[in-house]
Amino acid sequence: MTKLSAQKVLQLATMLHENQFRRDGKPYITHPIIVGKICIDILELICAPTEDEKRILLSAAYLHDVIEDCNVTKEGLINNGIDEEVVKVVEMLTKSEDIDYADYIIRIVEHDMQLSLQQIPYASIVKYADMVHNSNGDVSKSKLEKYKLAMALIEMSMPERFQKIYQDIDMSLMKDDKPVYSSEEDGA
Repeated sequence: MTKLSAQKVLQLATMLHENQFRRDGKPYITHPIIVGKICIDILELICAPTEDEKRILLSAAYLHDVIEDCNVTKEGLINNGIDEEVVKVVEMLTKSEDIDYADYIIRIVEHDMQLSLQQIPYASIVKYADMVHNSNGDVSKSKLEKYKLAMALIEMSMPERFQKIYQDIDMSLMKDDKPVYSSEEDGA
């Protein structure tokens, strides 16, 4: 089965988030686009990623809220051509209403801590990028504290090489909501 490009996944995410808006009035899809940019920034700082690793990470970033917010299921994603590896990351990032936020973050961290150093902790990177973007702007003090604690937990759980990188993310990425694609998709 052919794997969908990040650009095609973004088209699907845009359709699924249609008529949804952020608190600031911008179309909701701007959030997953910015999360994707932050994710790629992190990924390129921690390793020399393959095009497929970039595609998986961007796809997961673009889809990270769809199961929670768009009435779509794992099966619906698979039926739309999303490959299983991306779906697994999206599932890991989906917080059900019956789980406490701290337990949700711990679940992501514990999953990614099981990975070898050669494997990319996609869920932790996407969740971290999500919280970085959600922490920017008009955020309540209690939410900001919740994000800071969760981000610290992810930072502490990652191998030493990740910790400084997470602290040095280029915050200017949060102002640009144009999508990124892997280099093989440029101009496509």
